Amino acid sequence: MDTPTDKPAFHATKIALIGVLVACALVLSYVESLIPLPLPVPGIKLGIANAISLLALYLIDGRTALQVNVCRILLAGLLFSGFSAMLYGLTGGVLSVLVMIALKRSGKFSIVGVSIAGASAHITGQITVAALVIQNTAIFFTLPILLISAIITGAFIGYLTHLILKHLPKTF
Repeated sequence: MDTPTDKPAFHATKIALIGVLVACALVLSYVESLIPLPLPVPGIKLGIANAISLLALYLIDGRTALQVNVCRILLAGLLFSGFSAMLYGLTGGVLSVLVMIALKRSGKFSIVGVSIAGASAHITGQITVAALVIQNTAIFFTLPILLISAIITGAFIGYLTHLILKHLPKTF
């Protein structure tokens, strides 16, 4: 049973872990922005920072995963990607984490499946915002290609996160 003196230490540990997760996600976002992907369809990314959101979801909880993702997107937007990227990132990121929370809670999906669905939701959210911003639905024609890339990158990120989680204690 927790004693009153245990709760502040637990709370401080959780806050420190969240800070580390946000910092790692921000660094990975920056590193990813430096990796050129010479592909014919814009918008395809590796999504390596999403591994941190998955870690937060599986190590702590959905609320924390959402907080880490939103903090990362806002900070990345302010530091190196700009307001429009922040708008697209927030829409895709929030939708992605909400989908991942729902699928994890269902208990019917592996971490790889959760990651693939999150990546697919992320790109779908971003394309929807882009269609609204440019007021042209023709952009949805790129969605099948982007979804194929989301399946591939989502599977990779999910498997990578699975490997990382095998070596981390479940503390929360």
